[in-house]
Amino acid sequence: MMSDAGTRDGDYSSGEVLLSSRTHAKALLAPIVVQALVIVLAYGAGRWIPDLETEMVDLTVVNKVIPIVLYALLFLMEVFFVVMPVVRWMSARFVVTPEVVRMTWGLAQRDSKEILIRNVIQVEMTRHLTDRLFGCGTIVLRGASEGESIALNDVPDVVRVKASGMSMVSKYQLPSVTPVSGFLKT
Repeated sequence: MMSDAGTRDGDYSSGEVLLSSRTHAKALLAPIVVQALVIVLAYGAGRWIPDLETEMVDLTVVNKVIPIVLYALLFLMEVFFVVMPVVRWMSARFVVTPEVVRMTWGLAQRDSKEILIRNVIQVEMTRHLTDRLFGCGTIVLRGASEGESIALNDVPDVVRVKASGMSMVSKYQLPSVTPVSGFLKT
């Protein structure tokens, strides 16, 4: 547990931050694979495209355009499939306090979604095969009103977080709400 008077994502009334984390690093697996592919393709393209200065090749427009188009495509692959997912991962964060669970994301436009702990009536956990391999999962907190829910994807150490979340929900609930076997009923 960590205690702050305020956090980067906002100022919380109690000042106590129970959990602050970003999604699991498994989200970076696909960008790493694409990065390796881009490196191999760039190297292959560099070897495949003839050296126009040393070889006796007719310098036509096609010979000048092919390398530019090829490297432009590799650059676009780098931006859309490597840089953007990494920036998205770095900017996404969830914070749990005794009053609220807040998910924030975005770099240029900072968005957030939150749910009050006292409104949580159900806590669900989902773990797919890859989630179990990496020790993460998805936690969905459902609120009392329709459409009031928040999904925390790729939460590291999801089993521990769900257990502590369930105890926190039952601890910080309003007195009229009683927990019943993983679900809360009013």
